[in-house]
Amino acid sequence: MQSQKFWHGSLLVMTLSAVAVCVYLPIQLHNTLADVPSLRPGEPVVLLEAPVHTEVPDFTSYTDTRDKKQAFFAFLAPLVQAENSRIEVQRDRLLRLHERWKVDSNALKTGELAWLKQLASLYRVKTDSVALGTQFDLLLRRVDVVPEALVLVQAANESGWGTSRFAR
Repeated sequence: MQSQKFWHGSLLVMTLSAVAVCVYLPIQLHNTLADVPSLRPGEPVVLLEAPVHTEVPDFTSYTDTRDKKQAFFAFLAPLVQAENSRIEVQRDRLLRLHERWKVDSNALKTGELAWLKQLASLYRVKTDSVALGTQFDLLLRRVDVVPEALVLVQAANESGWGTSRFAR
């Protein structure tokens, strides 16, 4: 039951995020790069660039429902893909840190522990009086992609295909 509540909450968060992106993206065009520090010295820093859109389409101007749906999905799909790519990078790093920690519980450096704490804060995982192993378990359950189709359908449902007053 609690797992079901978590997934419903996660779905709601992703939906609201997708709708918020429709509003927020044009304002913050140049802040779309994910800041992903490298895991080891000498390892290249991976930067993922989200697609750039100059303006949010006016979905209310579409008279043909099929065209409106296509425009809605065409606008949001690259944003969902970029967000899922960013999450995949976070998850990959989290998995590598977890593997190193399982081998040697003292192997993680201060910067890596700080990154874990920041990630825990982002995903609302409590770090106070919680063992690092438990933090890893919780983060590995939360730091994961959401299927693109699920996000798009939920965003369409929540925003009325981008025509609700909240999406504008």
